[in-house]
Amino acid sequence: MDTDGDTIGNSVIYDNGTNVGIGLTPSTAKLEVLENLYVKHPNAEELTFRVDNYGTTGTDAGAVLRLLDQVGNTTVNIDSRSGSTRHTYFNNGGNVGIGTSSPAYPLEIYDGASRVIRAGASFISIDSTGSASSPSLIFEGDADTGFWHPASNTLAISTGGTERMRIATFGDISFRDTSANQAFYWDASAASLGINTTSPEQNLHIEGAALTVNRANDDSSVSFKNSANNATWRIGRDYSNAEAFTFAYSASGYPSLTGNSIAVIDTNGNVGIGTSSPDLPIYVNKSSTTSGDMLYLKNLRYGSTDSSGLNSIVFGWNNHVAAKISANKESVNRTGFIITGEAGYNIPTEIARFLSTGGITFNGDTSPANALDDYEEGTISATVEGITATTNTVTGTYTKIGNLVTVHCYVVITGKSGGSGNPYLNLPFTADGTGISLSKLGGLTSLNTIISGLEYMGLYGSNGNLYANNSSGAYIGQGSWTDGELGVTITYRAL
Repeated sequence: MDTDGDTIGNSVIYDNGTNVGIGLTPSTAKLEVLENLYVKHPNAEELTFRVDNYGTTGTDAGAVLRLLDQVGNTTVNIDSRSGSTRHTYFNNGGNVGIGTSSPAYPLEIYDGASRVIRAGASFISIDSTGSASSPSLIFEGDADTGFWHPASNTLAISTGGTERMRIATFGDISFRDTSANQAFYWDASAASLGINTTSPEQNLHIEGAALTVNRANDDSSVSFKNSANNATWRIGRDYSNAEAFTFAYSASGYPSLTGNSIAVIDTNGNVGIGTSSPDLPIYVNKSSTTSGDMLYLKNLRYGSTDSSGLNSIVFGWNNHVAAKISANKESVNRTGFIITGEAGYNIPTEIARFLSTGGITFNGDTSPANALDDYEEGTISATVEGITATTNTVTGTYTKIGNLVTVHCYVVITGKSGGSGNPYLNLPFTADGTGISLSKLGGLTSLNTIISGLEYMGLYGSNGNLYANNSSGAYIGQGSWTDGELGVTITYRAL
């Protein structure tokens, strides 16, 4: 030790009785070390504590670990010496900075000039410049999977470098497909879900895609319910009815596809309305007795003021139309029917037309004057006028088609006691003698044992009666009538 008691031999340890210096004369600190301080573990070569001082250029420059700054502030600076940059810094307010010497929050981490992480009393923020391929928050060993911030108030999640999910302002959520298109979108403000659309029009909107409802060995269906009265429609696959697609309804509660079915489409394509087992392409079963109407076909193209138009049911073979039945608008508020067939491959031809006035025309004839407008069948039960007898009967039948009348009758007379004038038979319709002499026209007789000299039964135009005529065309009077039988067939034109 020197004579002043400050230096111990030839060492660099200085002791002035109060402070100790190593490599320098101590000043105000109890212990001061020039340049570097190393502390080693007593049983190993590892360095357990080290303080390096590489100079004093700039405030606090060069300190690897500093416990106290030069003016007495509590400061710890851990520095890896990238120039004058502080990589870890504790300021005197208790904030920690990595890559910055002036942390404004309890924790701030910088990468160069960019802040990477900031932590406050109740938050942690990360870099907002990430992307789908380079998210801001990732997992170790998976640099292209994590979270990032594509826009204000928006959070995105990426996997494999592709955006998969985004939560936007007001809670809207979208899921992306493999091409980053918004395949699944939740509109929080409207409480609506869109699939392949970002503008769902209803609570569930599927755009350009299919919906699969799958359930093994049981019904699979979708229901539509009125919560006010529990009335429910249900459509789906009826497993118990041979997989038929079924429409079911219940006015109060959840309907059974089998027990409450309204209509079905079976696996053969048969459609059943009012039946669950159609055996024809269209099978309609109506249990209501309020009306006999079963099918209503309405063509909205035509109204009550239109004077023409068709409403048709079409029948076809495999590759062409074969026939059709059409309601035909003949004029304003007058409708009949047209039946059309084919006269050769795909060549339509009108077969018949039913007029609203009641007549029928054929083969394209549209004139009402040519229509077959009447059909009638009846029986005849009468007597021969002008004959008095115990038995005097005229029996038979007639058929009237349009204005053409055919009469078949059988006459029986027994016990004849007298008569008057020229006897005759009453016909069911008055004959039309326009342009001809009806008395020259008559009917055929198949049996005659009553009238002597009978040539034919002739018509009389004024009253439509049938008289007995001789070969000269004159009437045969009652004196030539006797007991017997007479059979007559006549066809004539009626007025």
